[in-house]
Amino acid sequence: MQITNHGLKMPISEEIYNVEPFNNNVSILEEHLSDTDIHVNAQKIAEITEPDELTQIDITDTNSNMWGKFKKAITVLSEHINQIATETTLGHIKIGSGLQISDGVASVNIATLLDKIYPIGSIYLSINNVSPAEFIGGTWERFAQGRTLIGVDTNNSSYIDSQKIGGSETTTLQAKNMASHNMTISGNTGATGNGEAFSNLQPYITSYMWKRVG
Repeated sequence: MQITNHGLKMPISEEIYNVEPFNNNVSILEEHLSDTDIHVNAQKIAEITEPDELTQIDITDTNSNMWGKFKKAITVLSEHINQIATETTLGHIKIGSGLQISDGVASVNIATLLDKIYPIGSIYLSINNVSPAEFIGGTWERFAQGRTLIGVDTNNSSYIDSQKIGGSETTTLQAKNMASHNMTISGNTGATGNGEAFSNLQPYITSYMWKRVG
């Protein structure tokens, strides 16, 4: 008995009345056609049809004729299993990374795609107040509310790590902040000014920001 690469059994003519190998072949083919991970609606895509040899088997066939028809049918089915789809040829396809399949229909696996585009720790910006969890999934939290972003600089201790917080919206000017200068005094002296803070903001535009945490 010859065994094909896909486990199909090809009985020799003396074993024509042994039904077990044919039952095994049916089980193998049924399992193959049910494997939706690698076989997308095979009967439509690869256009598999029942081999003519099977429909032509007759009770009056001799052993040798019947064996020849079975052997031809197994060959046809084995060739079908080996048929790989290309841009111009119908056949089997294998679902790649980032895709999923259900009932013969392939679609994007959002969870897998999310981890590739927005891994945990990524920042999402939008002018709309809608959490990305609403449309791409994952767990997100609001990020940097009332703050601007600045890139990490490993050569500057103020910006050496990610998520360091610093700066202020306003500044109060002190004498030590003034440039060195000379003053000429004439007449009376007295205190002036009240020490109020003044704005220390660069021109800005606001947006919503979220950080993925899960």
